[in-house]
Amino acid sequence: MRRAITVDRILDEAQLQVAQEGLDSLRMADLARALRVKSPSLYKHVPDLNSIRIQLAQRGWNALSDLFAELGRADSEPRQLGRRWWRFVTDNPGIFEAAEAASLQDQPAVAASRARAEARAERIFEYAGLTGIEAEHAWRALRALIVGMRHIERHKGGSNLPIDDSFSRALGALFRGWRRV
Repeated sequence: MRRAITVDRILDEAQLQVAQEGLDSLRMADLARALRVKSPSLYKHVPDLNSIRIQLAQRGWNALSDLFAELGRADSEPRQLGRRWWRFVTDNPGIFEAAEAASLQDQPAVAASRARAEARAERIFEYAGLTGIEAEHAWRALRALIVGMRHIERHKGGSNLPIDDSFSRALGALFRGWRRV
């Protein structure tokens, strides 16, 4: 028995394909083949490929927003935020890549999801005593570390050192300079 095609099934498959091949490699024909339908069947559920990319980016930022909210409720510190965020990235590379895609950042739905996640992360920084522009600087620095490490990991970075070790050292160095409560 064939399972019905839904937007969630399309997004699940797209997420897998992006994790394996990258966002730029995503194609409707490949999604259709993986879902065992003809390409036109997909258009009954999604308007086009860009809408899939946007929904994947939203999925990524919404999942991060939920993660950041959970960490905020647990009174986590910025280093814990960094470690959990890095684990999310390694467990969910497809939606992370979509969430960070430069071409999608100006999409209103993506921007709104990102803003919600940023606000929740900034609360963690505030709990640690980093407020205002210091919280924003910390957010940017941590995001740059996460995105940069993922880039190095994805493109092999020319080293045999485990990326997790490099991430841990960089995370420790990053927050060593900021004051704590």
